[in-house]
Amino acid sequence: MDKQQVIDAFVAQFREALASATTAAWAAHGAATDGESRAENKYDTRGLEASYLARAQSNRVAEAEAVLDAYRRWSVHPPPATEHAAVGSLVTLQSADGSRRRCLLGPKGGGAEVTLSGNAVQLVTLPSPLGRALVGKRVGETLTLPGGLQLTLVGLD
Repeated sequence: MDKQQVIDAFVAQFREALASATTAAWAAHGAATDGESRAENKYDTRGLEASYLARAQSNRVAEAEAVLDAYRRWSVHPPPATEHAAVGSLVTLQSADGSRRRCLLGPKGGGAEVTLSGNAVQLVTLPSPLGRALVGKRVGETLTLPGGLQLTLVGLD
């Protein structure tokens, strides 16, 4: 599996999330400024609630733009290959039972997942327990997660 294909798949997923967030923000803004949202009495809070929702949706758009921007930069300047796990690494982890999972160590958007050719790849960021445990590990090294789960780094791209 090619790391650039994985990055491109995440970029496509983040583009869709941004489009969805933008649509929701415009709808919320429209509801907040609509005449129907005007208070009919001092207890009517529809307009206030709509404005809170519009603000939250705008924040969601800003977050989605920041995530997408971080990965767009990788399309122009791909992360360099390293001998140890670092931001930009595509890693393969193996558990004691022999099952494997692939993860991309990224700067933002942790928890996202894409599937390419039937193989799932999870996006992991540094603040996560897995991200913290992975940084600096080399192929063959074992990492221990909270709860005692042990994983061995068996592949690094």
